[in-house]
Amino acid sequence: FDADSAERRVLSDRICSALQVLEHCQDVVEDAYAGRVYLPTTDLERYGVAEDDLVAARASTGVRAAVALQVQRAVDLLDEGAP
Repeated sequence: FDADSAERRVLSDRICSALQVLEHCQDVVEDAYAGRVYLPTTDLERYGVAEDDLVAARASTGVRAAVALQVQRAVDLLDEGAP
């Protein structure tokens, strides 16, 4: 459609990155059971989360805070890519 531009590629990257982050956020438990942790270590440490906490029967306050931070980052990326 002759709509490609450098600016639109940047906006598209932001949207795609946000969607990927959100996908990881919804799969935290499943990924942790499979030995994959996509949440940044610095954020887990910030909220006092150990990897075992990610598979607990109930999400701790720290796990919820770490995931909420990722969601907020994704929302920011979605907003940046909105144009």
